[in-house]
Amino acid sequence: MKYLFIMLLLACSCVIIPPKIELTGEKTMIERQITGEYRELEDDAWVVSSARTNVQKEKSGTAVSFSDEEILSAQNIRSMNEERIRRYKDESAIGEGRDGNLKYRSISVYEKDSRKKTELLSIIETENNARKKIILYYAAKTKRSENEERISFAAEQREKARRGDVLETADGKWVTKK
Repeated sequence: MKYLFIMLLLACSCVIIPPKIELTGEKTMIERQITGEYRELEDDAWVVSSARTNVQKEKSGTAVSFSDEEILSAQNIRSMNEERIRRYKDESAIGEGRDGNLKYRSISVYEKDSRKKTELLSIIETENNARKKIILYYAAKTKRSENEERISFAAEQREKARRGDVLETADGKWVTKK
């Protein structure tokens, strides 16, 4: 009983100190991820490294230099366009080219409506520009030629394609992935 009284006395005399809270103007990691400013590493091999490169391209002699922000921007563009590109692929209006670029495939819906076709071509151009930045970045990083990196990227895109997607073969013919 004596011990119970001492325990009760100690329990009642405890002071609860709230944790120190600092308010900053910075977003949390979750807030940045929701707004698209931060992304977990992608599940494919085309992820962004934190290294900055400034390597001479082997064939053209022009320097390739991309900041992390530019590569993240290219990844974000690809991510933002993903749903629309999926819809166009499902309609067979876009195919994966043998060079790693998306290509327009003429279908009547877009041939009849110039506004829709212009929108589609704009998305293809934006996506292909983002892909080019990523390919050049990894070519410089791995010290491979742009062509070698493009072939590797194209193979990966073909592998990731879904059943029913249209793919360009090495001889320029279009086939549906089975």
